[in-house]
Amino acid sequence: MATCFAGEAVKLTWDRVDLDRRTIFVDKGKTKAATRKVPLTSRVVAVLTGLKAKRREGVAFVFTRYKGKQPLTVGWASHEFGRIAKLLELPKGAVMHSLRHSFASRLGNKGCATADLMTLCGWESPSIAKRYTHLNDARMAEVVGFLEPETENV
Repeated sequence: MATCFAGEAVKLTWDRVDLDRRTIFVDKGKTKAATRKVPLTSRVVAVLTGLKAKRREGVAFVFTRYKGKQPLTVGWASHEFGRIAKLLELPKGAVMHSLRHSFASRLGNKGCATADLMTLCGWESPSIAKRYTHLNDARMAEVVGFLEPETENV
């Protein structure tokens, strides 16, 4: 769910999902900055639309277990991630929490500003954004390229 992290995702209820506006509303988190609207990609909208179509009547939570009777827990989701990571032969250090780093790094490497990442991810300080964003060599070369003189078309 991109910027909706494990603890937020397992608590997500359908009344916080707006598929028409392609957003979810995170109403609780560790800090004030964690309360935010999160835009959704078309892939996430498609998945959530499918989940909503299959949900049991009266089930408030988006992600459930035991045939919709209980919300997921972070521990269960982490365990399942580990199982799937093993099947996909991901590197040994790949854990669910790594997805936060991957998300921020992918956006940072595409030029997303620190302030935008902070808002999107619900982080209160640039130092937190820096902790999660790992820029690659290609992005660094692109940034330095900003200093190259512009060529004029004659």
